[in-house]
Amino acid sequence: MESLFPEDQASLFTAEELEGDASCSATASKVAFQLASAFHSGYLARDTPSRLPDDLDVIGLACLLVVSDYTPPAAPRLVHELIFCRNCLQTQKAWRDLDALPFDTCLQLLGMPYDGLDRIKSNLNHGMSSAPAFYYEVAWMCRKHLTVDRIGNLGGVYQLLRTAESAILYWDMALVLCRTMYPTAEAFWDGIGFFEARDFPDQYAGRLKWARDNPKTFEADGPFVGLELRVRRELDRVTFTSEAI
Repeated sequence: MESLFPEDQASLFTAEELEGDASCSATASKVAFQLASAFHSGYLARDTPSRLPDDLDVIGLACLLVVSDYTPPAAPRLVHELIFCRNCLQTQKAWRDLDALPFDTCLQLLGMPYDGLDRIKSNLNHGMSSAPAFYYEVAWMCRKHLTVDRIGNLGGVYQLLRTAESAILYWDMALVLCRTMYPTAEAFWDGIGFFEARDFPDQYAGRLKWARDNPKTFEADGPFVGLELRVRRELDRVTFTSEAI
């Protein structure tokens, strides 16, 4: 799937840093560390709130976006800071695993023994009323690791299509996220042909018709665009206002 963002979206790194994989990875490691440090210090400065403030939530997602897109080396200081981020959380027990999910996913992508990515794969049709949106937001930041080819089965596709069929809320997020699991629109429409709506077939057909009739909205202006712009702005704010580390 092509990037959802136009050419004027600033790159995370300079042209010189992008010349070599090693330099890019080192820069990504530094940026991820800065973001994790900003989260850690920001959370402790709030006297460990019981619910994660939105601005800190966005920083965690920005950290995941960098780690997912650039897979930096598992530098000890980065790994330690990510562990500090997930371990410092004193949010309500019902939400703590969700609040830690971006950091657990970063750690798993870096080869550490955490299960963030596995939990995302298993909870794409989560029953808790407010949880699907957050799972989908976290999944969006690491969507390149959630394709059908990488997962190796259609379990995630099935979960997302069930949500697209039956949910009152978040069905558009589920459908757009499902689209990103396939490399092209043609592959997506061919790939979801196996799914048979059982409970709300007319509703499901109407939602698929919306997606077909509005390809620009479905492909480029979907429900995650505003979120990713917020995440990238926060990424820029943290990295360009932090001292070089």
